Amino acid sequence: MTGHKERNIILGKIRDIEELVEKCEDVIIHEYTSMAKELVEHIISVYSSDIPNCTTGLDLYNFTTCNTITTFTDYISDLKKLKAKLINYKYELEEKEVARKEIQEIERMKNQAITIHNDNSSYANAFSNVNATVTLEQTVEKLDRLLSREEIDDLENKLAALELVMKKGDKEKSSIKMRNVLNFIANKGIDVAIAVLPYLCGLA
Repeated sequence: MTGHKERNIILGKIRDIEELVEKCEDVIIHEYTSMAKELVEHIISVYSSDIPNCTTGLDLYNFTTCNTITTFTDYISDLKKLKAKLINYKYELEEKEVARKEIQEIERMKNQAITIHNDNSSYANAFSNVNATVTLEQTVEKLDRLLSREEIDDLENKLAALELVMKKGDKEKSSIKMRNVLNFIANKGIDVAIAVLPYLCGLA
């Protein structure tokens, strides 16, 4: 599944849930029992495969009164529970979308930086808004709140080694060490990538 299709699916589900939650709130406020029954059945039929334990705790699935002569299902109460489960599911989808965007952005910057490294003119055009060289020390300072001391030391060593081989003009070793740096920051999250990429720009 392409990123664009996945995004559309996630956003579509979020919109559907938001509309459904609004319907639930209206029915609950006005205590429309017959409509509550319809909504409960609809939510269970549509979202039971997406929401774990969708029917857990619902009065509709409480069989402790099976031996009594008369049973009564509190659909309003069930709808309140299902509304809460829908909201939690929406939060999960929103978190998934945020994570997808972060991964996409890291990959974009990673691919861009590799292209830039292989073509200095492309590098200059892509980062023309970087007006000043960022030092290694300045970069390390930005990482204090993002990485552990051990991770910072590891990255600092990688960056120092990259700078050394680039100054020597060794393109083959530079490419390898650049890839090592990019792989490292890609695994540490978007904030780390944003902090380190300006320094990589200055190495060109």
